[in-house]
Amino acid sequence: MRIKDATIDEAIENIDLIRRRIPEKESLSPFDLVERLKGKVHGIKIAIGESIDGLMIWYDDEGDLYLWIGAVEKPGIGIGSKIMRTIDSETYYNRWYVKIKHGNKLAKNCLDKFGFKKYKID
Repeated sequence: MRIKDATIDEAIENIDLIRRRIPEKESLSPFDLVERLKGKVHGIKIAIGESIDGLMIWYDDEGDLYLWIGAVEKPGIGIGSKIMRTIDSETYYNRWYVKIKHGNKLAKNCLDKFGFKKYKID
């Protein structure tokens, strides 16, 4: 598997993965995605194996990295961690913000590996 930079168009091409893996984003439209990132420093990473295995979308929020979307095809096998390590090694942010839904233990475990201290769990 390799992790690569992606464009907004590539994120839109994989919007079904986001909708399928993140129930509260099932109504996310391409327009919503573009509007959220418009005018912001942002990044999109895609994990590619035989197909798209996962993606993460982040943007700069007042000097901090806000990890907006993280979706992987097969949770629990380290794809999210690999993408996060890549983002961490390629950006200068000292502080990240992430929101996870209550009960998403796999996401919480992933964040624990990276030393996140506080969680906002909706």
